[in-house]
Amino acid sequence: MLMRRLVFIGAASVTLVLVVAFLVWRSSPEFRIDVTQSEIQSRVAAKLPLRNCALVVACVEISNASVVLAEGSDRIGIRCELLASLGSRQYPGIAAFSGKPRYVAGDAKVYIDDLRIDELQMKGMSPEVAELVKLRGPVLLRGVLQTTPIYTIRGNSLKENFARFALQKVQVVDGKLRLTLHRPAQ
Repeated sequence: MLMRRLVFIGAASVTLVLVVAFLVWRSSPEFRIDVTQSEIQSRVAAKLPLRNCALVVACVEISNASVVLAEGSDRIGIRCELLASLGSRQYPGIAAFSGKPRYVAGDAKVYIDDLRIDELQMKGMSPEVAELVKLRGPVLLRGVLQTTPIYTIRGNSLKENFARFALQKVQVVDGKLRLTLHRPAQ
């Protein structure tokens, strides 16, 4: 008799929790997952150094990158050490670039698009060549960043599986990368 009561109370409790969860889910049109700067930083650091060459003559290597998610900006910033090679000459320096996040649903990965160089300081490079690197640099960096994700939805938990298929929007909000998931339409 006591065992039946416990089973009944347990079943009723689980049912109540499921009903409440369903009602909350049903009333909320979207869910949000916020990814912090440090989470992105650890994933970006694991992929460094990155190198890309154009026609084997001009190469760019990125190392020691710091991810920047600035308040009020819709862009992901990366400040890094940069080594530009033009032929046999090498120009070390520091670069800061930024771009907008882009999500690829099939891969469950976030990349950087709409790339621009915000700051460039190269040692031993004439201002004219530095300006050329600033203009052509995004093309070389784009080759690296379009194939290197800054964030990947991993794992096989219910949350990650749901996120892979329901993700509608990726944006930088309040200094975090926000993944917005929409409840499927009925």
